[in-house]
Amino acid sequence: MKTLLTVVVVVVFASCGATTVGSNDGGQAGGSAGGAGGGTAGGSGTGGGGAQVVGGCPRVLLGSTLPAEFSGDTTGLPNIVTSPRLEWTDAPDDALEFTAPVAGNYAIELTSPAVPSLGASAQDYNTNGSDAFPFTRAACPASGAVKDINGVYNQNQPTNPLALTAGQKIVIFISAPSWATVKAGAYTLRVVKQP
Repeated sequence: MKTLLTVVVVVVFASCGATTVGSNDGGQAGGSAGGAGGGTAGGSGTGGGGAQVVGGCPRVLLGSTLPAEFSGDTTGLPNIVTSPRLEWTDAPDDALEFTAPVAGNYAIELTSPAVPSLGASAQDYNTNGSDAFPFTRAACPASGAVKDINGVYNQNQPTNPLALTAGQKIVIFISAPSWATVKAGAYTLRVVKQP
C-alpha cells in the first residue's frame, strides 16, 4: 500500500516598512514611500526625527521634532514650482512641511555637495516689497500642474530666521536655478530653533 504525502507550503512576504502613497491638499502625485526612512521612485530620502515621505505636495512631512532633518534627492521628482525671483524654471522640486513645536525663530540649513546652487524657499515676497510670509499647503500646485511662486531664499541665513508660532505649519520648496550646471541631486535639510 502506497501512502501519498502532501506538503503545503505557505510563503508570506512581508514588506520592510509600510508603504504610504498620498496626496495632501491637491498636491502633485509623487512616489510611494518606504516608511519614514525609505526611498521613493521619484527621489529617495531618509527621515530623521519623525520625517515621513508621503508623496504629493508636500512630499515630506518633517514633523515637529527638533532638529527636523531630512536627507533626500530631487533627481526624478517633477517640476512643481517656478519663480522668476529665485530664477527657478524647469528643475525638479521637492516640498517639505515643517510644524513648529513652539513659538520662536527658526533657521533652515541646506547642504548639497552634488548641487551647490540648490536653494530652499519657505516664504513668498509680499507685493509691497517690505517683508515676506511663510508658504503653506495652499502654495502647492494642483495635481499635474506647475505653480509660480514669488519666493525668497531662506537657506543658511541665520540672521534672517523665520518667526513661527506654536503649531504653525510651513512648506519648504527646494529647487535649482535655471543657470545651474547641475539641477538635481542629493541634499540634506535641517530646521533648527534659534536660542
